[in-house]
Amino acid sequence: MSVHPQAQIWLDARKTQKFVPDDNNIAQFRAVADQSSRYNTSSIRTVQSNKGFQASCCCRDSNTGPYVASVEDIKIPGGAGYIKARVYNPEPQASEPLPVLVYLHGGGWVMCSIETHDALCRDLAKQSNIIVVSVDYRLAPEHKFPAGLEDCYAALLWVSQNAKQLNADSSRLAIGGDSAGGNLTAATLLLAHERGSVPVAFQLLMYPSCAVRDTESRRLYLNGYGLDKEWKTYFLNSYTHDPVEDGKNPLVSPLLADDLSFMPPTYLMTAECDPLRDEGKMLADQLVKDGVSCTYKCYEGMIHGFCTYAYMIPMDAGNQAVKDCVAQLRKHLHGFK
Repeated sequence: MSVHPQAQIWLDARKTQKFVPDDNNIAQFRAVADQSSRYNTSSIRTVQSNKGFQASCCCRDSNTGPYVASVEDIKIPGGAGYIKARVYNPEPQASEPLPVLVYLHGGGWVMCSIETHDALCRDLAKQSNIIVVSVDYRLAPEHKFPAGLEDCYAALLWVSQNAKQLNADSSRLAIGGDSAGGNLTAATLLLAHERGSVPVAFQLLMYPSCAVRDTESRRLYLNGYGLDKEWKTYFLNSYTHDPVEDGKNPLVSPLLADDLSFMPPTYLMTAECDPLRDEGKMLADQLVKDGVSCTYKCYEGMIHGFCTYAYMIPMDAGNQAVKDCVAQLRKHLHGFK
């Protein structure tokens, strides 16, 4: 199937972007991404930093999201200092503790933040009636593997141990993320299992990066579909010390784990026109093979990142995908069918 016309709008805008990532300009791109997430417009525009760096952006009601009663930035203690996080609580005066989701944003391990994923986290919190803790883990290339992963683990552990402080129910603790955040989600659970801590009730994986390997979807969609080869190569080279050797580590490539039977019930979604599609499906199949309850869905005609793009341009499938994630969170954390 071809790319959906709504997704093609995003791809067409990206064609005007002459940016090739490297260690010298990634900081500027991060700033532009955070800046663009604050615009409220339905048109395509160019955002420019004070150093002349440009990126094309499509923005519509981004970072406004639904109203959430309490949104608070906190600092979580980690092994290398404090980790910034943002807590969304739709019902701070609730008489009973609410379920809680630790959310790990995407961005290839090198960019994006709690700002770029603010609207998505607001939606997940409001629609699911759960507390969401969005984690600003350390980014590569300044902080290579496993620095960001250790921050994610520290955040999950802290939320589990301090649930009462958040008026959260630690027995209904979930973890999730998109893209690289999906990779970190699975890797965090592997690390938690290895260290014998943190029971988790549910896992949400949105088009996750699962393995360093060649697949049909990588061959079909690695250029011209939003997650181009040069980007993917830069992401992996920035995150790892050695892409080949580190790529053999299940904490970088969760699909390579010998045993996934300890994983919690999982919802894993992919996009049809995404180079990461096949490895996501392989992970879903492996979870089922290992006895884990896993629901899998692939969205036809969609591209990598389409859920967050739905807050920037009209994208019906992205809106539906968020609703599907909400339905799964409500089912597994509230017991709703």
